[in-house]
Amino acid sequence: MSTPGGSCRIERRDGADALVIDGAWRLSDAQPLAAALAALGDRIGTVRLIDGSGLAAIDTAGALVVLSALRGAGVDAAAVPLAGFEDSHARIVEVVRARLADIGPAPRRNVSGPLARLGRAGHAFATLLVG
Repeated sequence: MSTPGGSCRIERRDGADALVIDGAWRLSDAQPLAAALAALGDRIGTVRLIDGSGLAAIDTAGALVVLSALRGAGVDAAAVPLAGFEDSHARIVEVVRARLADIGPAPRRNVSGPLARLGRAGHAFATLLVG
């Protein structure tokens, strides 16, 4: 999948799936990059290597997007080897990886529709009346 900032794909290498990331993985493109990773579907759960040989740039937000997608798919993101990364890019990924365990899941947003809100309000009112 490709975005304005970067792209990602899964390639089979030496009998294992590698997540190949290219281009710029930065905060400014975090949402489209996360969507590109999500578009890989269940295959992201089979990743055993991250290839960054085509990276032009990565910041901590970009690294977090990649590692969070892997973690969300059940992959031990802290243990997946890196390949082809420039030293500066690898250091950024390692900094995020070291703190990944400290980052809990994103808080759930309440995006209830008007009918659900009406139902909750009606229930609260009935509880108030009945006791």
